[in-house]
Amino acid sequence: MSYQEAEIQKLLDERAITRVLHAYCRAVDRLDEDLLVSTYHPDSYDDHGVFKGNGQEFARFCIKALKERTLATSHRMSNIMIDLEGRDARSESYVIARHLVESDGVQKLETAGARYIDQFSQREGQWKIASRVVVVDWGKVEDINQLFPGFDRYNQGTRWPDDLVYDKDR
Repeated sequence: MSYQEAEIQKLLDERAITRVLHAYCRAVDRLDEDLLVSTYHPDSYDDHGVFKGNGQEFARFCIKALKERTLATSHRMSNIMIDLEGRDARSESYVIARHLVESDGVQKLETAGARYIDQFSQREGQWKIASRVVVVDWGKVEDINQLFPGFDRYNQGTRWPDDLVYDKDR
């Protein structure tokens, strides 16, 4: 393989890993359990603080917990650094996780600044998470006193399968 071909393959692998990271965020925010499970290898490991164990089992735990506890969530990922070594990779991704919850009739926004420290592996041509450790850097909770003007005139986000992103006719 030429240098140029190797660099192109590196870009393709980095893009594939980035798509897995983005799919993970979509799956969590839309509560799409099948998609979330698909981001992990069957023998993967996830240390999410409140859960330490198999990644695919974490996916099921996560969806159930978010359905029971949150009204909506939003995960924003940035500063993605990927180091490739053949069919293995290590990545660090910054994430801002926001959870809308309701307590005693008051809506609150829980926000955490964290990083995902991941080990990826490519098996059967697919990159997936082999191991994840979540590192929390900061967090806060704030009351929501009012929504921004015109909020109710926008299409409202929902969860799987009703969210607009799953409408194949759009």
